[in-house]
Amino acid sequence: MRPSNPFPVPTRLRPRSLAAGVLLAGLACTLGAYAWARHRTPPHPGWLLAAGLLVSLSLAAAMVSLASNRARTAAQALEMAAALRQALDRNRSHLQYTPLAIIETDAAFRIQEWNPAAERIFGYSRAEMLGQDPRLLVPEAGQASLVQRRQAFVENRGEGIRLPVESLTRSGDLRLCDWTITALRDDRGGFAGALFLADDITDRRKAEQALRQTQKLESLGVLAGGIAHDFNNLLTAVLGHAEVALGQTPEGTPLRAALEHIDAAAHRGADLARQLLAYAGKGRIAVLPQDLNRVIREMGDLLQVSISKKVALAYDLQPGLPPVEADSAQFQQVLMNLVINASEAIGDQPGTITLRTRAAAYSQPELAAAFPGQVLDPGNYVRMDVADDGCGMDAETIGRIFDPFFSTKFTGRGLGLSAMLGIVRGHQAGLRVESHPGRGTTFTLLFPASARLPQVEPRRPAPPPPLPGRVLVADDEATLRDLARSALERAGLEVLEARDGQEAVDRFRAESGRIEVVFLDLTMPRMGGAEAFRLIRQLDPTARVLLTSGYTEQEALDTLANLIPDGFLQKPFRVRDLVDKVRELMASIPRPDMPA
Repeated sequence: MRPSNPFPVPTRLRPRSLAAGVLLAGLACTLGAYAWARHRTPPHPGWLLAAGLLVSLSLAAAMVSLASNRARTAAQALEMAAALRQALDRNRSHLQYTPLAIIETDAAFRIQEWNPAAERIFGYSRAEMLGQDPRLLVPEAGQASLVQRRQAFVENRGEGIRLPVESLTRSGDLRLCDWTITALRDDRGGFAGALFLADDITDRRKAEQALRQTQKLESLGVLAGGIAHDFNNLLTAVLGHAEVALGQTPEGTPLRAALEHIDAAAHRGADLARQLLAYAGKGRIAVLPQDLNRVIREMGDLLQVSISKKVALAYDLQPGLPPVEADSAQFQQVLMNLVINASEAIGDQPGTITLRTRAAAYSQPELAAAFPGQVLDPGNYVRMDVADDGCGMDAETIGRIFDPFFSTKFTGRGLGLSAMLGIVRGHQAGLRVESHPGRGTTFTLLFPASARLPQVEPRRPAPPPPLPGRVLVADDEATLRDLARSALERAGLEVLEARDGQEAVDRFRAESGRIEVVFLDLTMPRMGGAEAFRLIRQLDPTARVLLTSGYTEQEALDTLANLIPDGFLQKPFRVRDLVDKVRELMASIPRPDMPA
């Protein structure tokens, strides 16, 4: 639409026609004066005629100049009006479409401008906020110091200020906003108002905190996984020798009691190593379709006796939940940690812990909003909530609860929530914590739903009878090689040893097919177990290979690409499990005297 002209110029009166008119008028006056002068003696008529013509020409030139100036001024005014209109349109577009909240006030801090982004962030409409004081957005805790801060802002003649502040919305929620506040001043430098720009960084800050927490846990997880691996090597030797000694010690003797204490302590150490692996996210052992409702109900009695007698357990379990792929033992550990933690948050007061399950479908935007910073695929999930009405936590405490050995109760709590977080990560599940001081806490776990139905694992058949044969044991720990050799030799097998992967390959090549089973540690110097496994399979594709590692089977298989071992034992293991597994593998080897 073409803008109207604020300075209208008559279009019929042109500069040239105006000058012609003035000249004709001057000539008429000159002729009149000449006719009058002919009847008078002085002055001479010729002089009067010349003077009249000169005056006429001067007036005509002056009028031409005035008309030209007026036309130029009108054209400039039109251009300035169009530029001003464009600037106003750009400013209005900026106010309308910018993602920043723009709030402008007068000198009395009454709101004069409130853009759509401010409506979206704070929930108040423009009509509601015009003329209001922006102190409505300040939480109660900041109201006391607001007058002093405003006075300092008015008197400060420097640059504006920028700071992140939690702001109150119409619904009563707090949103973290990055505020930029600039003073508006008149020509004399007096305070004329303020311009507030606000960027809602709540979701961004949550994602950054989640990323920092993930990076911190990844670093600690690598350390925990390495410790657990070495620790498992030591525990394997302790448990194995204790088991051998117990088998040779009569019942009721003091020595047997001491050995039983050693065995029990080593098993507690093995549990700690499993927690370390779970914290490192490498604890998936037996992942099968699980009915979470069934697991929760089966643990009901155990959960009740593990918490305060003043705390009640309430169940809100949705029937017909789809199964989830999970390790039952690890899920039980997670649930136990959460329930005990909730009981301690309630303390000695009466309270309730609610266990709630729901089936839900999530889109990618919903997952990003509810579980920021976590890699979850859209689809069907099973959600489990563990909610308590205890003391709650502030934001700073929530940021530290997954740190190892952190506790708000007393020192030395261990790896409970830390290990739980590792288990959740290992299951590709989501985790969210919602808590406010005095209003309780809710832990939400989100497990991907499975299409497989829960099934009972078939019982393992009895091990086949012992068979004669030769076994190659490869491990860089001499204690573990001695333990495995003595156990297998007692079972009637011939045992060869290797101190690393290269020696294992060399001995296997030298024996030229006379080794039935290779018992191979994955982590060894010079040549690791994975590379030795590949070379042994190249020498004999039918070779039976039993792998062992301080890591879990899933973690071990990830390092082998397409190679599949014939069996796996996670350290620490019992020597009888080693013997049974070797017998199993030897029984599976075809022999000439066996029936077809």
